[in-house]
Amino acid sequence: MPQRFPHLDVRVASLGELFVAVDTFELPWFQRSYAWGEEHVDRLIAEVEAAANDSVRDRYFLGHVCLAGNGGVARRIIDGQQRIMTLTMVYALLRDMAPEGTDVRELDALLWARTDGAEARPKVLAQDCVRDFIRRAVLEPGATAERIDPYRNRLTDTERRFLANRNRMASLIAPMREDKARWQRFVRFLTDRCYVIVEMVATEEEAWDMLAKEEERRATHHESEQAKATMVGVMARGEQAEAGRIWDDAHARLGADNVARLLGHLRTMLVKRRSIRPIIVEVSEGYELRERGLAFMRDTFVPHASALEAIVARRLGTGDARTRIARVLQRLELVEHDQWMAPLLRWLQVNPGDDRATLEFVTALDRLTMMLRIAAVDPTTRERRFIALTADIQPGVAIGELERLDIEDTLERECTQNLRSRTLQYKRYATYVLRRLSILLGDDGAAVGDATIEHVLPRNPPAGSPWRTAFRTDKIIDDHTHRLGNLVLLSFAHNQEAGNLPFPAKQQIFAGSGFAIAREAANAPVWTREAIMDRTEQLARLLLASDADA
Repeated sequence: MPQRFPHLDVRVASLGELFVAVDTFELPWFQRSYAWGEEHVDRLIAEVEAAANDSVRDRYFLGHVCLAGNGGVARRIIDGQQRIMTLTMVYALLRDMAPEGTDVRELDALLWARTDGAEARPKVLAQDCVRDFIRRAVLEPGATAERIDPYRNRLTDTERRFLANRNRMASLIAPMREDKARWQRFVRFLTDRCYVIVEMVATEEEAWDMLAKEEERRATHHESEQAKATMVGVMARGEQAEAGRIWDDAHARLGADNVARLLGHLRTMLVKRRSIRPIIVEVSEGYELRERGLAFMRDTFVPHASALEAIVARRLGTGDARTRIARVLQRLELVEHDQWMAPLLRWLQVNPGDDRATLEFVTALDRLTMMLRIAAVDPTTRERRFIALTADIQPGVAIGELERLDIEDTLERECTQNLRSRTLQYKRYATYVLRRLSILLGDDGAAVGDATIEHVLPRNPPAGSPWRTAFRTDKIIDDHTHRLGNLVLLSFAHNQEAGNLPFPAKQQIFAGSGFAIAREAANAPVWTREAIMDRTEQLARLLLASDADA
């Protein structure tokens, strides 16, 4: 028997059925702005007309639409707003450009919801910032014929995009008026034979979760571009130009990836919990961008963007403090997830200009980050700890009072045990450990990008190799090969060169390596079981030293 999911109703609907069944499509104000360009509408009109002339196939699929709302006939658009907004313009154009004598009441009913005794309401309720424009330029009878100069009317980028698409589609639909049969065929096909898969989801949160899972697998615009279009688009009209300029300046200095990172950290500092809702939604709502968008850009976005820029460039602090903080930041950047960034940004916000305290904080933060990584604490638990630490950082709270910076005995014990493992090379954090050690031993970080793991004692030394003198059996070899003390970093070329060579030959390669951890191994007089075990302990102690920032 099929399993039932009461929170979700999935159906196939023609466009006519969809627009009739839903009384109001409500577009959340924090949704990203209308982004389709003329190439999208060109393709839509051309493909729909081609499908209308294909008597064999006789249908056209327009994708998925996800709507949220439990009860009533008003639904919030979670996914599909680009198509719904564009189709609204198509229906308005067909209504206004219909051949003389054509009954356009059916088309008008797809644009306006009418209840007995009540004023007609638009079917699509766009965001406040463009609602009046869409009504004036699209929805009102005859509106699509109105000539609007985008420069004289000082339109926003979103409004210009609507206008350009409207005018482009008008030029594509106009020839249909000359052939009434062609026009009717197109209208009927668009309404009855163009279809979508509609997902009706009970709650908005559930719908966002479903969409997030889908977005993870979908190639799309960079998330920072979507964020700009949405966040600036929901601000008051008079603030948008200045907010866009501020955004573009930060984008130029930080790059798209770092702007996206910054928004995630701003969300963490704001909500102080894990969330499955889109970052843009959390930031737009939490920072009240409709009411105070420009204030957010000036007072929150800009200073945190500057702080992130200083962190990425390792320019925190002055003088000797800057040099020491930079070394710590170099190690923090080795971790694949930058969950440590939100507490650091919060610390810099609360304690500006205090170099000594910042060095102390970033050193403790680095030590915690390392311990959590090497102890193999799961990512969700790590994230929760960093979020809680971020929330704990308040004015007047000293570093010693931040209990979540403390390393508990169980965490240190697990970390130490993992470093002593006979199979460390197989751990997911093995490369991280070796890169960190190489920095502590003197790397400047320049060679990190070409790092490969080299086993000093080869995994399979051939019979007759000098390695077989000190390591007589396969069991002994297997017990020592993958330990921390037997591992170094080399470039790929040096790794290939080293291969199964005897230790004296490898020493020469190690000595010329760009990695300090390889040069350190080259100083060993011999490579024996005892040497591997002793080196394992020495490297573990170096990693765990509380004053590693020195």
